[in-house]
Amino acid sequence: MRFEIGPPPGHSFTDWIGMGISPDGRYLVFQANDASGKASLWQRPLDSFEARELVAAEASFIPFTWAPDSRTLFYTADGKLVRVDVAGGPPETICSLRVLAAPIANRQGVFLAMTPESGPLVRFTADNCTPAEATTLDRSRHFGHMWPYFLPDGRHFLYAALATNKNHEIWEGSLDSKDARLVLRNASVPAYVESGYLLFERHGVVMAQAFDWKSLQLSGEPVQLVKEQLLFSDLGGLANYDVSQTGVLVYQVQPEQRGRFLWYDRSGKPLGAATAEPGLFLNGRLSPDGRRMVATTYDPQTHLGDLWSYDFSQNKWTRLTFDSTPGGKIAVWSPDGKRMIYHSIPSSGSVHDLYTMSAEGGAEELLLHSDYGKTPQDWSADGRFLLFDEDHANAGSDVWILDLASRKASPLLATKASERDAHFSPDGRWIVFVSDQSGRPEVYLQTLNGSTRLQVSSEGGGEPRWRPDGRGIYYVSPGQRFMAVELTLGPSPKVSQPKMLFDPPPGSNEYEVARDGRLLVRVPASSAGRDRFQVVANWMAEVTK
Repeated sequence: MRFEIGPPPGHSFTDWIGMGISPDGRYLVFQANDASGKASLWQRPLDSFEARELVAAEASFIPFTWAPDSRTLFYTADGKLVRVDVAGGPPETICSLRVLAAPIANRQGVFLAMTPESGPLVRFTADNCTPAEATTLDRSRHFGHMWPYFLPDGRHFLYAALATNKNHEIWEGSLDSKDARLVLRNASVPAYVESGYLLFERHGVVMAQAFDWKSLQLSGEPVQLVKEQLLFSDLGGLANYDVSQTGVLVYQVQPEQRGRFLWYDRSGKPLGAATAEPGLFLNGRLSPDGRRMVATTYDPQTHLGDLWSYDFSQNKWTRLTFDSTPGGKIAVWSPDGKRMIYHSIPSSGSVHDLYTMSAEGGAEELLLHSDYGKTPQDWSADGRFLLFDEDHANAGSDVWILDLASRKASPLLATKASERDAHFSPDGRWIVFVSDQSGRPEVYLQTLNGSTRLQVSSEGGGEPRWRPDGRGIYYVSPGQRFMAVELTLGPSPKVSQPKMLFDPPPGSNEYEVARDGRLLVRVPASSAGRDRFQVVANWMAEVTK
């Protein structure tokens, strides 16, 4: 039996880890966002047409997991781990916790969680929420351990060991030691059902294979359970599915990935197409003179990408790089438009390093190597400095500044919070950036020397960009609306109340601001498939076929 579940009226689903089926297969809990972008958790009994709100709107993203008893839900919000009884009752805060997703729990109250960026798994209890490493990460082979799943004894667990070449592996770990055993290659996102099957993701599809968890022996051939490709991220080893112990499978189909770039004015009036046809291009960045754009290809099957440039006058794409690295590349232009700085994962590495090359392509030059992933964000107008994000395991991201003359990098914004996406003001005296210091991402304005800081957004925000004249800032609200504030800079700076510019088509949160004030917006070719969960009852019948 197969059917679809849509969002509650006035709400929409989000990508990535947005739903979970209870172990007994009776209830589906999912995250839904209201028109303002605030998320809430909803409970939908599978024997009912109606869903009810379980956790009121709190933030833009609420990761959650089921407890083994099918009566308790754990979720993370505002840096805290919270427990709620699905039958009713107020949420109960367990402790402060900074993790990538809500942790899983065994029946003895031990939790396993993924670290904020990439790293080993950590363990803790409700009585002691101090995380301790539960696995040993071999960084020469893998960049992170993710997607843990407890086996029936509650002492052993499965997890995915992720590699930048996407040769992910499923391993078995134990709470009693850090010794681990390899279970399966070329696989991720493990789940075990006690009828004797291991479920896993491979190339974006969900597979099942007979599995004896005590001996770790697989038997027979793996069977593809559904025809469609799941919403997945190959580099992150993620596939959006969940399974109960009673034969219920829930998943989300990967939506249309192509898109095209369109021009809009500040009021949201369409001004025509910037690119001729829809394509698999992301992360578009305008050249300083506005005549070209650099973007990365993104193949939804292989999750590899290269840099291409687009000439608006000729309606022509030109390929700039040819090494097709995992996750693609993100580039920024030099102020004179003659060079680019971009990030890429080298063939012998596991994290993004910074490179530079001519804006016409050609030989690349390593600019900065370190043990942490780096993403370029902005090149100062005087050509002297680069702002970039640096990702740190267990500590989120920080904003760093690179002196391009000496090639010396130093932290500019490095706190316990996560800071990212910083951009210079046109005069180079200020920066705008995103920080989750308040418990959710907000946009902030700060002098380059850090002497003055003001909050720009009021109810969450991201993707900040300067108005060309330096007297305003644009950003994207949690509800995916384009917002703007007016600025008065100087000794006593002031920020106006945020004002909505316009509500773009669904999924259009990627944009650039041209010197003439127009907005270049990437619009998905279709939003089909984003607002539906697929449910399969008695999926094991597919295996016997």
